[in-house]
Amino acid sequence: MKLFYHLLLVILCICHPTLGRNSSSNNIQCIDRERDALLKFKNGIRIDNCGLLTSWVGDTDCCQWHGVRCSNVTGHVIMLRLAGEFPPDSNVCLEGDVSPSLGTLTHTHFLNLSSLRKLYLS
Repeated sequence: MKLFYHLLLVILCICHPTLGRNSSSNNIQCIDRERDALLKFKNGIRIDNCGLLTSWVGDTDCCQWHGVRCSNVTGHVIMLRLAGEFPPDSNVCLEGDVSPSLGTLTHTHFLNLSSLRKLYLS
């Protein structure tokens, strides 16, 4: 019986759509409107001393961007984690306006913007 449960656990980890793989393994890419929302958020950031948003470029797959995690099934952004270590010469990692566009990320279950030290709500 233990062997059965062990095999079941292994199968679940391999086959479950959100465990153990990134979205590129299924050729699922981010949703266009969600990529646009993230780019609007990036445009509101005036200072990125930690380089957290350097991978956030134009028409690239936002599921591959730093701090962004997408569902392997739907391509929706399910996690946004922008946390970094502050540079030695500054206590600011990210500074800027938080765009209301983040509100369109309705499938996001985890949001960490702890690197935003100077926050301006627009």
